[in-house]
Amino acid sequence: MYYPKRILASALAVIMLALVAAPEAPAQPRRCRGGIFSLYGNSQVPAEAPELASPDVAGISVRLHWKVMEPRPGAYDWSLIDLALDLARRHRKKVMIRVTAGMYSPDWVYQRGAQMVTPTAALREKVMRRRPALRAQLDQVKAPVPWDTVYLQHWLAFVRAMGARYQNHPLIYSVQMTGGGLTGEMVLRPELEWHRYGYSDAGLIAAWKQIIDTYQQAFPRHPTNLDIMEPIRGISKVLDPVVAYCLERYPGKVYLQQNGLSASGLEPRLQNIIRRAAARTIVGYQMLGGRDWQDHKVGDRGRAFDIALADGVSYVEVYRSDLMDPTLRAAVHRLAVGLGCAP
Repeated sequence: MYYPKRILASALAVIMLALVAAPEAPAQPRRCRGGIFSLYGNSQVPAEAPELASPDVAGISVRLHWKVMEPRPGAYDWSLIDLALDLARRHRKKVMIRVTAGMYSPDWVYQRGAQMVTPTAALREKVMRRRPALRAQLDQVKAPVPWDTVYLQHWLAFVRAMGARYQNHPLIYSVQMTGGGLTGEMVLRPELEWHRYGYSDAGLIAAWKQIIDTYQQAFPRHPTNLDIMEPIRGISKVLDPVVAYCLERYPGKVYLQQNGLSASGLEPRLQNIIRRAAARTIVGYQMLGGRDWQDHKVGDRGRAFDIALADGVSYVEVYRSDLMDPTLRAAVHRLAVGLGCAP
């Protein structure tokens, strides 16, 4: 005599027992798509780099200045990039290149007619009353208006020349895109009163799109990075449209990163952009500082690295001074393992 219900119940019990008893499939190791990059100081490329002996370090990140690399119109000095590439070659590493315009633009670009931004006397007085700590920064500010056509003409000509020389180089990991902000990021200080120079969101967005397109055309075989930030806090609405343009126009070809990683986290809006973008492109972080720069603001490195891994980044720019610190070796190794880039 058959008992269908009993047979079915027994079969289900056997199946459930097998599922419970079956060992979990091992987690798939994370594929290395970047790693840890040793971040060098402005216009600094050391002749020797002992931190590159570590297998946990994937490459170097150099920060160079346009005014050094094109001291005269059309006269290019590529020696620092060549030195960085040679250093990487000797250690079998990769290079992340960042040439910054903005405050580091050559004087001749103003002589050619580019509009220059400088703090007014009234602005200096106001800042001294309200935020005297900013005076030193304001004293250094001299930069082109990012949407100025003369400035863009010369800056983008430099980008094309750089691409003509390096677009096929196998040791380049990525090329950082600059030119729409005061430094390597997108930021424009609100204290500079940009309305005096005809500011509009549309104008700055258009300038960034032109810069992004030019980098992509100059480096068709390499990804480019955008260091995200809302340009004028509380005023501009530029960041979201520019990020959307990168992800939609150049999916997987433009990497996004934020340059303020610390143990206390990041600005929530920027962190959320990085987290969401991780499903569509490579994302990364740059540390807020290192042992020789804003050490106390960065805080516990292990905690900062954990935040980076939780946010799904593929690479982290770590200050060279941290990579040279033996007390941070374990934290650095754990980061490399988490990125899937440890041997």
